[in-house]
Amino acid sequence: MTSPLEAFEILEWMKDAGCKEKSEADFFPESRYTKKSQLAYQICARCNVKTECLNYAVDHPELIGIWGGTSHRQRRQIRMGRK
Repeated sequence: MTSPLEAFEILEWMKDAGCKEKSEADFFPESRYTKKSQLAYQICARCNVKTECLNYAVDHPELIGIWGGTSHRQRRQIRMGRK
């Protein structure tokens, strides 16, 4: 079985992502209100490529989890606002 992160190509900006080696955070939580998911949002808030990550996730609606400091639901709202 592959992990959610193995399903896409590694892009150049991803090499600078603040989350790339953060196993203590949960970027694919069942709920956004866990201690581990809150840590993931904090990592995103300080990330140098947060904008690139968010844009990538908004452009790829099939992605789940926390990307660019947003949840899947938040990104769906962003996409709806762009129409």
